[in-house]
Amino acid sequence: GNTGDFNLDGTVDLTDWMILSDNFGTGASLGQGDINFDGAVNLQDASEFHAAFTAGAAAAVPEPASVSLLLAAVGLMLGTVRRRRLR
Repeated sequence: GNTGDFNLDGTVDLTDWMILSDNFGTGASLGQGDINFDGAVNLQDASEFHAAFTAGAAAAVPEPASVSLLLAAVGLMLGTVRRRRLR
């Protein structure tokens, strides 16, 4: 399967991003967003997902709204991580 295709539907898409973001900061399996199999869903996994999503998007020519939504989700996720660390 494709790297980043967590739900094994054959595409790397925003559904897969939601799986990664829902499990961000936890110990997890590939099906929960751990692309590099290090036992945690973290920024390395998000970076690898971004590369896989971008590669698939280049082939599929994504609509601008999808890319904007992905970037907004990354920003929200990073903001949540920063707030957790401040507590």
